Amino acid sequence: MAYSIGKAIQAIVATERDEWITDHGDMGDVMRAEIAILEHIVGNAKASIAALQSMAIEEGLAAKRVDPNFKPSELAPTKEMYIELHGQAAFDKVKRLSQPQPKFTWIA
Repeated sequence: MAYSIGKAIQAIVATERDEWITDHGDMGDVMRAEIAILEHIVGNAKASIAALQSMAIEEGLAAKRVDPNFKPSELAPTKEMYIELHGQAAFDKVKRLSQPQPKFTWIA
């Protein structure tokens, strides 16, 4: 019977949350702690995946290959390429400015 890693992660998070609530009881702190735990788990999982993939390649069990049906998409020129082709004035006429993206921030 396969063990669900998702259930294991949920159990770890639930245990940590319950211990924190017992010790502190503050919901904001509980949420902060739970997010910190999950971010830690995600970081460790990504590192573990990369390490296992490298080992599998080294052991000859896997390889990185390009999809034979890959169809390259067309890309817009970079800023530098556009300026080289058309000049700074032309670029200034058509350039767009990026918009700020909301970032999750604790306020209380």
